[in-house]
Amino acid sequence: METTNSATEGDPLKRGEDGVETGTAPSATELKKKSCKEVLGFAKLTHWRTAVFFFSLFLCLTIVFAFSFIIPCPVRPQYLGSWNRTFPEAETYDFLAIEDASQDKVMDVLFVLKSTEVSQNKTCAAAGLPSPCVFVCAVDGTDGEDLWVRPLHPDFHWAQCGLDKGTSRNWDCLLSHSGNLTAIDKHKGLIRWQKPQPSGLRSTVPVLSVPDLDGHKVNDVALVASDSTQTQLVFVSGESGDQIGSTVVLDSTETTSHFLHRVAEGSYYVILQKDTGVYGLALRRIAAKAKPGMEKSLKEDKNWEKTASESSGLVPIYE
Repeated sequence: METTNSATEGDPLKRGEDGVETGTAPSATELKKKSCKEVLGFAKLTHWRTAVFFFSLFLCLTIVFAFSFIIPCPVRPQYLGSWNRTFPEAETYDFLAIEDASQDKVMDVLFVLKSTEVSQNKTCAAAGLPSPCVFVCAVDGTDGEDLWVRPLHPDFHWAQCGLDKGTSRNWDCLLSHSGNLTAIDKHKGLIRWQKPQPSGLRSTVPVLSVPDLDGHKVNDVALVASDSTQTQLVFVSGESGDQIGSTVVLDSTETTSHFLHRVAEGSYYVILQKDTGVYGLALRRIAAKAKPGMEKSLKEDKNWEKTASESSGLVPIYE
């Protein structure tokens, strides 16, 4: 039987006199409100999911549209298994360079010709030069088509490319022709500078790429000339082509070949091959003779200098 002083099964949550919460069961109205709130929460969550789905779909379609129609695909070069170029009535020289002139990661071909014209638009008369003149040509390694053609004043003596590797120079090829030195950019064929060769010096290849000596933050070059009486060297600015300092006599005899060598400690030596053997001469010592104080930026190797001759400074490598 139900009483007013104790909790019964009909009023399970009603609080009695002993302080125990007994109360009453939730009514149908309260259950309906609670279920409505749950339904409304679920509906809001569904709307968010729908919005995220359509946003993701829109983003994916935008990316597909951009890559399909707006952003162009790179044009791949058409590689030919072989190609042939003919230059009628042209004189060739003993020079050929393989460089990536078009910057397409395919090696191209650079060479020098002597002719009156290479094409209808590239003639000696159009460039204001005597005919025949010298043409420096670069053809594409993929199909043999012209990349650029640069006419120069005759006559041609020598050329060397590949001088921009590991340097800060904006040119790559150096040519000796008609008493001039011309620095050419291999990518576009532009003349960066053109200067008369140092007087009394008929240099030969290879040209030595040396560190920055004149403080212009551009690597310089060294020209070496050898005849039956002596071997000379002159430094040339890589930025302007001007001579740096005076001409230095490396040896009182003729040398057959030369190149620049960097030892493990960081110092540089000009290696000379003579009839009596192979010798090295410190670039620091040469720079000091060309212009006092210019050798401060170069390192000295004490191990090599131990065996250097006191009079000439030559270090015997092989005799």
